[in-house]
Amino acid sequence: MRSLFFALFLIVTSQSALAQIVHELHDEIDTGNIELLSARGNGNASGTTLEGFLINQTEDLMRVNIYLTRPLFFVNDSPFVNDRSRQNMIASEVYYDDGDYLSDGRRPFIELEPGIQTEVRFVAYSVDLDKVSPTAQENFSIGDMPGSLTSVMSSINALAYANPSMEITAIAQAAIWLAQGETLDEIKTKIEITEAEEGLARYFSQ
Repeated sequence: MRSLFFALFLIVTSQSALAQIVHELHDEIDTGNIELLSARGNGNASGTTLEGFLINQTEDLMRVNIYLTRPLFFVNDSPFVNDRSRQNMIASEVYYDDGDYLSDGRRPFIELEPGIQTEVRFVAYSVDLDKVSPTAQENFSIGDMPGSLTSVMSSINALAYANPSMEITAIAQAAIWLAQGETLDEIKTKIEITEAEEGLARYFSQ
């Protein structure tokens, strides 16, 4: 009897320990533990721009970091959209569909129940300045992020994590475009950005 109770204790303890781990979404998608079922635009160019569904393919509750230390590069694979309009997106954060998240006092996360589809929204940015914002009819899959965006996304993630209440949308979007050779004059035709935000965008794009 004691052996049975001890075995049950180990199982419960193991499951509890697994639930305490905060996982990185990109890593878990790579391993197949989490699957992106769908992702679509909502008409926005920057900020909360993508909505979709994730499913936890394991048998255990999984906690997922809302900050994507490995950003997700979303490829627009809508067949009816011409190349000039086919905007790709890059995501840096993930939340529940209502914008909420959980915290253990140290780390912010969302929880994915095993085998359950969870509706989420992504904070993401337009990759191409000259393409239009994706609509709800445009669907996305996960692709490989261009090397030119690795450094700037790392800086954006660090800024968001260190300043969770700071509005960084314009800074991040401008930095992504600057990192790809666009000019501030061109960027200002697409978004509103203050002088202070310009300075930070230039810094992070280097």
